[in-house]
Amino acid sequence: MSQRGCGLVWKCATAAMLVFHLAAQSGSWQEARQTALQSRASGRYLQAKQQLTELLQQVRSREPGSLLVAQLLDDLGATEQDLGKPLEAESLLTNALSILKKAGETSGFQMAMVKSHLGELYLEQGRLPEAIGLFRQVLEMEQRAPQTDRANLALAMSDLAMAYSFGGNLREAESLMHKSLGILEAELGPSHPLVATGLSHMAATLYRAKRYDEALPYAERAWSILRQDPTVAEPDLLNTMGSLGLLYSLTGHSADAEYYAKTAAERAVTIYGREHLRTGWYTANYAAVLKNLNRKSEAKAVQKEANSMLATSARQNPGHQTLNASALR
Repeated sequence: MSQRGCGLVWKCATAAMLVFHLAAQSGSWQEARQTALQSRASGRYLQAKQQLTELLQQVRSREPGSLLVAQLLDDLGATEQDLGKPLEAESLLTNALSILKKAGETSGFQMAMVKSHLGELYLEQGRLPEAIGLFRQVLEMEQRAPQTDRANLALAMSDLAMAYSFGGNLREAESLMHKSLGILEAELGPSHPLVATGLSHMAATLYRAKRYDEALPYAERAWSILRQDPTVAEPDLLNTMGSLGLLYSLTGHSADAEYYAKTAAERAVTIYGREHLRTGWYTANYAAVLKNLNRKSEAKAVQKEANSMLATSARQNPGHQTLNASALR
């Protein structure tokens, strides 16, 4: 979606809100959780996993079945997804949902968060019907909330729109994107990182409709917002850099196209490692840019490297498909 995860712009903002919702819990636990979320936001996923796992063990020993346990399971699930471990991520997220249901928390903020994360996982795996079903539930929850948070409502719209876009329902996706982006700008102002999320989603939908000249200004504006915000970590920047590279290659901006696509692929190796699914995606994106620039021999070599990365990831992490849900987001 959404970019509902720390490491993705949305999740850092919503995680901060959730700390308020769980303020009655131990202050030291929340401080430890925030430290782990910062590790994840900076792309230090293994460190974040270790921190969250240790904290979960502590909380479970004192408060098994608590809402904080559910939240830590959610955090760990999103971190496992970042690490390219879809089966582990799904198990953690469904366990979080089970705890929330047993606690009677079936329609609140935390339930919406976990369902959004599970929808993102399914979208990344190419399980579109399941992703769309979850995103529709989240949108309905936001619409029925006694005190509607319009920014969260807009993000739920954006999530569902992205799923529609991947499924080829471009007209409905674009309509929802326009509504979402309008609400985000009205609620948060034109330069908020969550507005950049909406802009990137709009660029993705227009790209899939092959309306490249229309898509490019949305991606450029998203990049302008993100690169000027010191709270935005490097993993968030890669999506937009890869998107810009691809769109520049299709609109006659050769030098910019190569710079952004190549830089995104190189930085992905540093953040994720060479055998991660997302590194394979960014490398394949760079190959596509080279092909669009008519540098076919170079493109072939880079694509071969990307295929090797993706094949290794698939062998190491069964259950992952190769739908690039990060591209042009």
